[in-house]
Amino acid sequence: MTIFISIQSKGGPGSGNWGHRGIPGKVGGSSTRGAGMSPTSGKDWLQRYEKKTGKKHPSAEKKPEPTGAIITRTLANINSAAEKVTNVPQAQDVIDVADKIRIHIQDNPAGAEQWVSDDLDKVRKLMDTGEYVKIVQAKDKMYAILDAIRSSTKLETADAHEKLDDISQASAFLNTTTNVADWENASKREREMAKSDIVYRLSEMSGIPEDDVNKVIHGWAQTSNDESPSALSMQEAVSDTFGVPLSKWQEGSIAEIGGHTRGHISREAEERFINAMYANTQDELDKAGYGFGSKITLYRGIMIEGGGDTRRTGDVSNYMGNAMESWSISQSIADLFAISDPKMGVKGVVVSMEVPIENILGTAATGFGCLTEGEFVILGSMGDSQVTVVSAS
Repeated sequence: MTIFISIQSKGGPGSGNWGHRGIPGKVGGSSTRGAGMSPTSGKDWLQRYEKKTGKKHPSAEKKPEPTGAIITRTLANINSAAEKVTNVPQAQDVIDVADKIRIHIQDNPAGAEQWVSDDLDKVRKLMDTGEYVKIVQAKDKMYAILDAIRSSTKLETADAHEKLDDISQASAFLNTTTNVADWENASKREREMAKSDIVYRLSEMSGIPEDDVNKVIHGWAQTSNDESPSALSMQEAVSDTFGVPLSKWQEGSIAEIGGHTRGHISREAEERFINAMYANTQDELDKAGYGFGSKITLYRGIMIEGGGDTRRTGDVSNYMGNAMESWSISQSIADLFAISDPKMGVKGVVVSMEVPIENILGTAATGFGCLTEGEFVILGSMGDSQVTVVSAS
């Protein structure tokens, strides 16, 4: 059987939409009025105007809008979108961070890089949806943009830009691994189900009864790093297992109770639990695309007592923390722990750290950690870490 296909083309010989103008030296084109090429000269109207007058047409000399102006306009559009969803608390966070970005760009025009404009436009699109989850994502991305802008004076722009995707990837990790839609607003039932799955898996991996695993995880949630014997016992076990030192504060706390630490389970079981949690965490992070050697940006809010602290936003310093300590994937969460009280001589500081994946002991999706705080538990006393102050009040 032979099938004949009839092809009908529009226009006469030599015509066609060739860049919407037509082919030089040929007939016509499908461009808009006044923009077509001349069939004799092969020039468009702008070229003909310049040849006739000896100067370019004003429209051809129009300069592109400065990136800083585009950023300012985008920030205004973000604010307008946020003001339409005042029922969502995170919308006010978006407005507050937008003001900080605007001020930073005004004070430091070099910060008005093209990537800032591009990523702010992504935030604008998230805000325009008016959807709760999208607004939460927009808030976190705004914090990441501000952090990257602040860091751009110390980092290569490309490196700073790469940081912007950290919180999105980390959020996806928490949501996917725990099977919730939004980790920051997970319901009590969702948190209970996620923790139940973690308890079951760690019990299987460690050989420790589920009831005991549940007590250990609950103990961390209640007394992660205070003076309780059970909390300090787990810190000692981490120190022994990974060969990392206890902090001076932890050593002092242990001395105050006469060195009599005791956990919910035996020291041998504690070490089995720690190894199982670490293996589970590293396995799940690897599945999520965090390969060995990669890093993730985490935030920690701290309160400094005694007054006289001179740390300012942007300062970089070496860091030596506790053997095991809590950080968050969200700066806005870390802000809640950086409480300032000038009358009491307390200064709140939020720091960020590029944490190697292999230094992450647990997460809210794999072991220790509060899901609604985006908590990651790291080995904090490795001795080769640096932190950047992202806010100091």
